[in-house]
Amino acid sequence: LVLTSTHDEYLRDFVVGRCSVIAGEQNLIATTVVRDAGFAGEYAYGTRTLTKEPLAMVTRKDDPNWSDVSNWVLWALIHAEKHNITSENAEMEIPGHEIFHTVRAVGNYGEIWERHMQEVVPREGLNRLYNEENEAGLHYSHPFGVIETSRHVFDPSSTINRIIDREKLKCGVFGTNDQSIDTDYCRALAGSLFESDSSRVEFVELSDGDSNIERMLNNGDVDVIAGATLNFGLDIVLPSNETAPDTSGLGTSTPGYLGGVAFSQPYFYGENCSGPKAMATSQYDADWSSYVYWVVMGTIWAEENGVTSSDFQKSKGVELFGPRFEWMFRGAIIGRGNYAEIYNRNIDMLPPRGGRNLINNGSTPQLCPPLADNSFKEDAANLFKY
Repeated sequence: LVLTSTHDEYLRDFVVGRCSVIAGEQNLIATTVVRDAGFAGEYAYGTRTLTKEPLAMVTRKDDPNWSDVSNWVLWALIHAEKHNITSENAEMEIPGHEIFHTVRAVGNYGEIWERHMQEVVPREGLNRLYNEENEAGLHYSHPFGVIETSRHVFDPSSTINRIIDREKLKCGVFGTNDQSIDTDYCRALAGSLFESDSSRVEFVELSDGDSNIERMLNNGDVDVIAGATLNFGLDIVLPSNETAPDTSGLGTSTPGYLGGVAFSQPYFYGENCSGPKAMATSQYDADWSSYVYWVVMGTIWAEENGVTSSDFQKSKGVELFGPRFEWMFRGAIIGRGNYAEIYNRNIDMLPPRGGRNLINNGSTPQLCPPLADNSFKEDAANLFKY
């Protein structure tokens, strides 16, 4: 092995013959990159993926409003491509909508890719727009990163510590608390928190038309809501005369704004990509929202990697938050199983598993914006109200 510290160094070593094979992200070892570095010999790179490293924007966790805007601007660019709204026609297609100043300035997602990436890495697989007709899966786990070292302590007054002190999770569900995929995710979360004891749940029944879930979450009436519809209207924080409470103990109260629901990775898609089911938390406690997000992600990771409730020991141990939360993933998997086990347990109440609810193997499209077509223009206008 020839060890180097930077990308430029290993390209230079390859060009001068110190090594004959290099490994890296596709865009860093593409033919055009290697040629530009000065290599003139025969060159080809493989198509087999050795690691999973999706790229994303990163924002500060103590400014959830900015995080929301960043996320939805990205989805808007993808949605614009889906509807053939480009830098050339944006003003005609959606005049007066602030968000499309972005499209006019830089183009939709496809235009951005064409300008910066196509020559280096041809667009394929996960980076293509989802086609409702191709029946591909959308469940795709993200890398866990470094979780073997303790690096974070939850604030004593945070949601997660209140749950531990109470010794029970308060989970809102729509309709009844009868067996369902929603109640299973409540129990999986309880299993994660209480070392596989998935019975430590107090269910709070909500009506299907309940429009106050952000208040229930922000006021602490429930810790989490299962089966929430991921949508722009609940995620984004809009102006209000009310003040969002500090649920994290970190002084993050937000005067003059209302809303602020954080969503987990979706765990069930209906007839299209808009409005998938997810776990909802108050976005004013970023640690708790992240915890819930990754517990859901852990069930998808487990199915991807063939880990079930019967061989849970193969799942990842988590040292990130100290020994109390080492079973963050294992407890959820012992309690309710991986994603396939959860889905199959509730198959009588769900459609036969297929399409969007399958695991994405990394070779099929993943870009499927959770925006309803008929509300997109209204959503775009709301995005910059504050």
